[in-house]
Amino acid sequence: MVAWGDSVPVLQVQDEESALFALGEAARAELEQTGAHVVGVTGTVGKTTTVAMLAHALAACGPTGQTRASANLPLGIAWNLASLPEGVRYAVLEMAVGSMARNTALARPEVAVFTNLGAAHLEYHHSVEEVARKKARIFEGMPAHGVAVLNRDMECWGIVAQAAHARGLRVVNYGTHAESDVRLLWHDAASGRLGACVHGAERELRVGAPGRHMVLNALAVLAVAGALGCDTAPLAEALGTFQPVAGRGALWRMRWSDGRQLTVLDEAYNANPVSMAAALDLAVALCPPGARLVLVLGDMLELGTEAEGYHARLLKRVAGLGAPSVVLTGPLMASAMLLPHWPEACRVVHSPGAEQVAALLERELRDGDFVLVKGSAGTQLSQVVERMRALGVPTEGARA
Repeated sequence: MVAWGDSVPVLQVQDEESALFALGEAARAELEQTGAHVVGVTGTVGKTTTVAMLAHALAACGPTGQTRASANLPLGIAWNLASLPEGVRYAVLEMAVGSMARNTALARPEVAVFTNLGAAHLEYHHSVEEVARKKARIFEGMPAHGVAVLNRDMECWGIVAQAAHARGLRVVNYGTHAESDVRLLWHDAASGRLGACVHGAERELRVGAPGRHMVLNALAVLAVAGALGCDTAPLAEALGTFQPVAGRGALWRMRWSDGRQLTVLDEAYNANPVSMAAALDLAVALCPPGARLVLVLGDMLELGTEAEGYHARLLKRVAGLGAPSVVLTGPLMASAMLLPHWPEACRVVHSPGAEQVAALLERELRDGDFVLVKGSAGTQLSQVVERMRALGVPTEGARA
């Protein structure tokens, strides 16, 4: 150990990467010694939001740490383990399909959550079935008493459930399926209230974040709570105050300097067919009566050889929504926009990049517009949201 200046300690190592892994492994060993619980979260959709919701809810039961910066590959997991606050009782870690064997060897989760499976990462893994098998390797690092919490409604559930059973894990299912251990009974979108059957007992609670996908995330939280033996009452209460994170469903209300008031549904962090469908459903549900719905959609990347087909099917659905204004960006959207029969009342334009999209919106958005912004991270649509927010000031209830 050497001193850097007068107050900052510096540990000199021969190799930074090896040192970071060693720090992560040491931190995980300390969690083991203190009896802390580690929850790993994977899936093609909803990992980061589910991590945030789990951490928010579990904090009602004890000190909790979580993945930061979506760092979900081995180095990121090691960094997050080493960066956990001292004395945590729960650690919630996001775990990506890439290098899953290394990820799970580091994290060694007691509970593994599958949020959903669908078309994503196909450029590298070729099929949803292959993605399911590779993500199921999360079970390899789990203890004998581990619990797999699975979305019973997800594609390729059977592949994942079989892998969990093969490891001798207890499987807890959640969703709308009749075989779900934590099953949705009803949901009132206006109030956010829902009813669920939790291992045979009916519960009623409220989810602060809007959208059916958020309801399913809440069911996953209840399933994890049961797996960890937590009191579900404080967790259920905490779910009522959960709000989406930026880029993943945050709702921004703003007033521009010229007086235009706008609402932006910020889904700009990433996109694939499953998450795009959920975002469209949410935008339609949240758009107030009389407001103009504006859809700003970017390419869905990493879909492999079927990318054009996924975009064509998406825009066919978009055309059927009847939104009066659709702004597209990216080469895949440019090709696909020629295929649907767009309604006469729908104005569809394509802009080559985020900077041009932002300029277009600044010129053409109207007072009262409700704007969905959604695309893969590579389309840089998050910059569009930042530009829109920078043009004005938040209004009452700026973040819902």
